[in-house]
Amino acid sequence: MGTFNNKNEYLELIEKYKIIAENTVECIWVFDSAKKCFKYMSPSIINLRGVTVEEAMNQQFEDYFTPDSLKKMNECNDRLIQFLAGDRNENTVSSIYEFEQYCKDGTIKTIEISYSLIINNETNNVDVLGVSKDITQRKKLAIKADPILKNSFDNVHNLSGINNGRIYCFGKLVVYENNSNSTVKWRTSKSEELFAYLLQNRELWIPKLKICEALWPDCSTEKINNRLHTSLYKMKQTLTLANISFNIKFANGCYWFSLPNIYIDIAEFDSIVSSNIDITEDSIENYTKLFSLYKNDYLEGNDFVWSLLQRESYAKEYSKLAKSLISYYMKINNYIDAEIIIQNFLEKCPLDEFANEMCLNLYFIKKDRVAFINHYKTIKKLFKTELEIDPNDSIQALYTTILSN
Repeated sequence: MGTFNNKNEYLELIEKYKIIAENTVECIWVFDSAKKCFKYMSPSIINLRGVTVEEAMNQQFEDYFTPDSLKKMNECNDRLIQFLAGDRNENTVSSIYEFEQYCKDGTIKTIEISYSLIINNETNNVDVLGVSKDITQRKKLAIKADPILKNSFDNVHNLSGINNGRIYCFGKLVVYENNSNSTVKWRTSKSEELFAYLLQNRELWIPKLKICEALWPDCSTEKINNRLHTSLYKMKQTLTLANISFNIKFANGCYWFSLPNIYIDIAEFDSIVSSNIDITEDSIENYTKLFSLYKNDYLEGNDFVWSLLQRESYAKEYSKLAKSLISYYMKINNYIDAEIIIQNFLEKCPLDEFANEMCLNLYFIKKDRVAFINHYKTIKKLFKTELEIDPNDSIQALYTTILSN
């Protein structure tokens, strides 16, 4: 929120950011909430909607927004009313919305609008300072990369003729019944944990003692056998009721467990990721599907201490994959896909220097000065708070370069 004592001070602010406003990809504008009209519109509106500044300044909201987006405007109006009533909560003062806006050629674009409410003391009115950004392609690709890929993985067992259930380990463990969208209901938490442990060590001979130490580290010798056998019985019963085929053997004090003809996300991940990720035009589809598969860390939603080392291992493979995809897309100048990968990666690894630097490089290439500066300030604060360090020299050099341009 800003407060201005006179008109000159307000105009000085506009002039200060004029260079940025007239050279950035986003459209920067100021709206007078009292007079219901625009006071300023940057020239980039021509690229955003195909209309000139003069045409945009004279249009009504009905010319801007689709009917559904006009309804969403009511929420913005509610925030304005709260602001006028004295509410200075951060969520009231500024916010981000997505709207569908009409272009001059009749097409519709998805526009992300971020705005702040500003008091002008000279008029005692509230002005809205906003930035409009075209995210149409990003939304299309995000939809393509998320639900479609998710569905393709969810149905991989059907596509390949396998209908013996599905198991997902990236995030909280989820097991689907055979030929069903219903998830398995475990009779006890320990029977679920035993299943997860055997799943992680599938098709390996695991000593009985090692299993007991992992699941019941503090249990006495007298009770441990009974607990193992009870959990094993309940696990088998649950899988049988779900019509999930499994094999389990016991020999020489060791257990061997397998799940034939069942889809397992970590098995899919393991089959594609190797120590040397080679991304080419022919292999890119497999790797992007793999990236989409990694929704969260391995067994992140389960409190299994024994899974932490494996979780770290998968996280490293995911990081390697993400960085390889970013490098590939940047190399072929596919900045839209690069940005999708970067943003998804940073959601999980916000302190990763490579991803943050690539994000800044991307904004620099796109000449998106506003996004560059905002992201730099965000990571500088984050690095200082979490790591007590400044961004590396190359990131700071980029920041100095964009300030001098």
